[in-house]
Parts: sequence; structure tokens; C-alpha cells
Amino acid sequence: MHSGALDLLRRPVIHSKTLTTLDEMLRGAYGGHASKKKMAVGNGESTPALICRLLQDRPAFTNGEDAAEWTEAEAFRRYRALAEFVEAYTPWLLPRFVPLFDYFGLAAAENKTDLRNKQESQVPTLEGAAQYVVALERRIVDAPITHTERSNLNALATELRAMLPAARERLSQLQADIAGIAARAEENVEAMDFGFLLVEARQLLSIAYDGTTGELHSACYDLMASEARIASLLAIAKGDIPQQSWFRLSRAHVLVNGRASLLSWTGTMFEYMMPALWMRTYPDTLIARALQAAVRIQRDYVRDIPWGISESGFAEREESGRYRYQAWGVPALALKYGAGDGPVISPYSTFLALPLLRNDALANLRRMATMNWVGDYGFYEAADYTEGKQPRLVRSWMAHHQGMSLLALANLLHENIVQHWFHANPGVRATELLLHEKPISKDMLNALKK
Repeated sequence: MHSGALDLLRRPVIHSKTLTTLDEMLRGAYGGHASKKKMAVGNGESTPALICRLLQDRPAFTNGEDAAEWTEAEAFRRYRALAEFVEAYTPWLLPRFVPLFDYFGLAAAENKTDLRNKQESQVPTLEGAAQYVVALERRIVDAPITHTERSNLNALATELRAMLPAARERLSQLQADIAGIAARAEENVEAMDFGFLLVEARQLLSIAYDGTTGELHSACYDLMASEARIASLLAIAKGDIPQQSWFRLSRAHVLVNGRASLLSWTGTMFEYMMPALWMRTYPDTLIARALQAAVRIQRDYVRDIPWGISESGFAEREESGRYRYQAWGVPALALKYGAGDGPVISPYSTFLALPLLRNDALANLRRMATMNWVGDYGFYEAADYTEGKQPRLVRSWMAHHQGMSLLALANLLHENIVQHWFHANPGVRATELLLHEKPISKDMLNALKK
């Protein structure tokens, strides 16, 4: 979160990708709104020009909030959000002020705080936005208007100047809020101490600490194919535990239908893929091969139904009415498989598989959607097949499963941005060589086959 917040500060206040996505949505939802010729930012249409076109060519929304089609309702919501944001934070980008910018030559400025230079900077970064507004105010005050239509331009200049102080205050507050998030995130990470969890005799992290007795539980997180590898890598990156702890994680393999994969506790997609939301998976490495095999084994495990199995809620309920929860998985991948019947298919498991089987995963999600596994807040928690071919839907949403799905989508749509943020940390960069471990050898693979 620290690196992500800092990254947001260095990005434009309004990102070009947001605009092109909205442009595509409007074109799909409202047909004639956008020009038939696609105008990509950086390829014929600048960011300010695209904002101007989007706001000027307001589509003929009809009951946008109550639209029958999701795309229409979402396009309407995003369009309104853009219009409100520009009005409040970047009013100089409103279409009515274009003549003013053309007159002053402000549309060709280079520096975020110096509007006399010659490269576009009407959309500054968030960390420089408040200074940009100060420079813009100064330029409007210092540059006299001598145009023949100066009465109209003077009116525009007066209107814009009146809007800028509030915009500057909002931008300063937004910058301060995000900088505060970055600072708090860094403080929280630095305050974490993994060292006291280290079981010296095994050089592994204990699963628990008894606050009453001050003793560590003797059991340890010891499988590479589990969420334990996140804590292990981060603890090493912070210097809380020695690097050799990483090599104490078990690399026990299992061979399933000719595919060699690391062994996990319960054979869930979660154990293999959740750490990959943050941690890069380098090609032709031990972890990459294991994840690829595990995802394909998961896909091939079921027949005639959607795939993707992890710990999740299932159709039985407790006395309180809440759904019960259990670790479901693929028995052949599990060291200790405790679940009985199954399978129980959880959509978030498919989201986790997006980096490795994108097309298959998207097709799987579409299939789930056609089977009405979707509610008001997205895909349901799970579909329980323990009683036969007709699933019982677990109509709930667990925040951490929805969060994993959103992070997986963010990585898919934004070039693994969450991984980029994690690896931007200097300690992680210094430790990431551990992730380049070579895969199991052919000789070991042949031994497994025997």
C-alpha cells in the first residue's frame, strides 16, 4: 500500500486509460456518442482534448441509473463521476474554458508549475497539481487580455479564477490524504516484527504465539505452496529472520496426471495463487512451474461443471444462520485433505487463475454468470455440488475473497500493478532473487513417476 500510494501521487490527476475506457463504454452503450474512429491518447487526441470531447458530446442518457443493461448504467455512473471530478478538481479542463487556454497558450505547457514552457501539462500529477493551480492563477492575473473578444475572455478568466482556490484546496487535501496513507502503511510495516515467531530449531515461522504463556506453538508454516511464503519473504526482506528460513520451506512434489507440482496442505487454488497477487512469478522457475501445474490440475479435476476450488463457505448453515466454512481442494495436491464430499466451486478461485489461464478463466467466469452465480455484489461465495449435479448456491460475499478478486482484476487490466507496487519496496527488491529458484530437475521428475 505504501508503494501504491506513492505511485498514485506520481500519476496524472486524471489518467488517460480511464478516459479511453470510458470512451469505449459510452460507444458500446450509447452507440452514436463517440466518433466511429477510435482516438487513442497519444495517437491523435490529447488527454485534455479527450476530456473536452467526452464532456461536450454529452450522450443522451435515458434513465441511466435505472438502465436495464449493466453497461449502460455503469457508463452513466462513470460519465457523471468524471464530470463531477473535473468540475471540482480540474475546472480548467471544462470545455467552456478552451478559448481562454487557446488565447493564453496554456494548452502547450511543459512543466507542472511553469506554464510558459511548451509541452502539455494541463493534466499534472497529483503531487504537483496544487502548484500547477498556483501557477495557473498567476498566469491569468499577469497576462493582460487584448483580444478583440476580450469581454468574453475576461468573463471566462474571472469565472475560472473564482473556481481555482477551491480546486487547489481539494487537490492539496487529496494529496495529503494519499501521502498520509503511504506514511501510515510504511509505519505499519516497520512496526511488524516476525522475528519473535521464528522457531530457532527449525528456522521456520510458528503458526501461533500464546500471549498468556509467552510461548510459541511448536507447529510451523512449512510449505512453499501456501500463503506462508508471503510472510517468509517479507520477514526476510525486513531483516527479521535469516534468509535460510526460505530454504526450510518444504518443496515436496506430487505428480498428478503427468504434471509435477509442489504439495500443498489442502490442494486449494488459494494456497498456490494468492501469494502471486503480490509476488512476481518469474518464467521457468520452481514456483512458476508449480503454479502452472496446479492451476491446470484444478481445471481438469472437475467435469461438466465450472472449475476452481479453494477454502470457502458451503451450503450448510450454523445455528446462527451463517454458512459454514471449510478448506476444499483437489485431494491429489493435498498433504492432509480433510474435506469429505465435494466439489465446492468458488468463483474467487477462478479470478486467482487469471494470470496463468486468462482465456480459460474468463470463459469459466462467463459460464458461472450464465448459471446465475452473480448477485448484487458480484459473484457469490460458492456453488456447492456435494449433493449432486444441481449446485446449491452460497449466497454470501466474503470481503477477503472479493478483495482477492479485485486485486487479480487490477493486475490483469493494469499490467500487474499490484506486483509492481510490492516489488517497488527496496527490501523486497533486494530479496526477490529467492523467487528465481530453478524448477525440479528431470531426474527428480522421473523419480516421482516411479
